[in-house]
Amino acid sequence: MRRTRILTLLVTTVVLLAACGGSGSKTVSTKDGDVTVSKNGDQVDVKSDKGTASFGAGTKLPAGFPKSEVPVPEDLDLATAIAGNDKFTLSYKLGDTKVDRAISDYRDTLTGAGFTIEDDTHASVGGSQISTLRATGNGWAVSTSSIGAVGDLLVIAVSKDDGSGG
Repeated sequence: MRRTRILTLLVTTVVLLAACGGSGSKTVSTKDGDVTVSKNGDQVDVKSDKGTASFGAGTKLPAGFPKSEVPVPEDLDLATAIAGNDKFTLSYKLGDTKVDRAISDYRDTLTGAGFTIEDDTHASVGGSQISTLRATGNGWAVSTSSIGAVGDLLVIAVSKDDGSGG
């Protein structure tokens, strides 16, 4: 329940800052710690002692992301980046790239970097292309998903590989 209230507060703060335009920063103190939301142009950043989140134009890979061990799409624009406790979630805008092409290209990138593909699923539901991919390698587990009708994003979740295969 407490997490839900904190999340609601954070989302509300992010939306309000985004709507205001320009730049600014706001720190909110909770029983669980301080959370700072800052906005600079179209970029919104959220930081706490639990992790970070970035949204908008100019989003970069989060500090600590294992880029030398986990490749990322170089030809897509990073839209969001969330990090905490050696876990990362990245969302890339597909632009003109189709869902199946984005997943296929990323599968090739992962296998070229020594990852093993554990699952690769594609389906079409109601005219929308849905694709998922799960891979492990270099001590990391990578899961991707993309639904063509929902904002045309490729979402990539990266975490330490615990060897469970799931």
